Amino acid sequence: MNDYMKPQLERVKQLVMKQLTGQLTAAEERELERLVQTDSRCRRLAGRLLSPEFLSKAVLDHNKQAQAASWQSLYERMGYTGGVLGRFRRIRRWMVAAAAVLFLLLGWQVWRYQERDAAKVIYPGITQAEICWPDGQQFTYTSDMLNGKFSLASDTEAKDTVSQGFVSPDLYTRVVVPLGSEYRIGLDDGTQIHLNAGSTLTVPSNFSAHNRRINLSGEAYLEVSKDSLHPFTISTGKADIRVLGTKLNVRCYEDESQLDVVLESGRVNVRTVGQEISLPVGFKATVDADGRVNTCLADVYAETAWHQGRFVFDNRSMEKIMHELGRWYDVQASFSSDEARKVRFTFDIDRYGTFNQFLDMIRLTGEMDIRLKGNQVLISMKEHSNKHN
Repeated sequence: MNDYMKPQLERVKQLVMKQLTGQLTAAEERELERLVQTDSRCRRLAGRLLSPEFLSKAVLDHNKQAQAASWQSLYERMGYTGGVLGRFRRIRRWMVAAAAVLFLLLGWQVWRYQERDAAKVIYPGITQAEICWPDGQQFTYTSDMLNGKFSLASDTEAKDTVSQGFVSPDLYTRVVVPLGSEYRIGLDDGTQIHLNAGSTLTVPSNFSAHNRRINLSGEAYLEVSKDSLHPFTISTGKADIRVLGTKLNVRCYEDESQLDVVLESGRVNVRTVGQEISLPVGFKATVDADGRVNTCLADVYAETAWHQGRFVFDNRSMEKIMHELGRWYDVQASFSSDEARKVRFTFDIDRYGTFNQFLDMIRLTGEMDIRLKGNQVLISMKEHSNKHN
């Protein structure tokens, strides 16, 4: 966690405590709502502290007498339906009474212990993007923007220029999806794009149904609107991809040596400086560091599983698996040996589960020892595994 976030998170804990005990003022309620609306870490922390699972665990795990009480009926009376802000508004005097019992039974130290324990859980990525508009304004968005209009600037002067029929090709909208995030957008021509963590999409301001060209770094699943007269072009650092109405996955991270294009349906041409190929449906094109294009039959389900909310690894090394998960969960892995890096696994798991659930599966194999500290993961072989080998 960055140091600048600590005061904000501590403030969220203080405000939630006052909310639970009925001491929150109107001004403090507005402050709490502002924190959870503008920062994803504050929102997740408040959500955990107010969740039925957390409150139940705080009492039931540390006070045997309290186990006789039926907390389920309490939650039914709460009308709990999820959502952080909704939970704030549904808290009533029965919640105040529950919080008072909680503190009388457990005390402040138990609450602190539970909060520290909850903080060790690493949650999946969220919907988030930093969008820089052509007029220079930059905002953080936490809701998908499926109606498009990315070709237009956010200020009146630029929009007036667009309406007059001239847009400078030097202007563009940039969508940056940070680690631990994903984002979906819709362009003006009807094309839908799902951006994976660590991706950047650049849309020129003169993008239109007649001028369809974008730039991509990272990974995206695209459903391109069909228009045979106006091909859709995806420019990457290694190749241009010419699309004629299709569904495809493009992976072109800057820290990876190759570009992968997987065609699910439709027609696609992949062009480099010295080569151009037409990719059949169900195949994958790979462009290496030297610009050479190779094709092979693709496992479309595995290659596009992230878009469907899954992680699919088929006989993949632990190093490559952690490289993939690291972007989504915003964690960094280090290995104690080459042997630990090369251990291979096959998984088909929920992308929206916690990182801790994945680590539990790895531990169950009995092969690896995993230590988690903050967002740092240290992976080593179990001693008995080394001796066995």
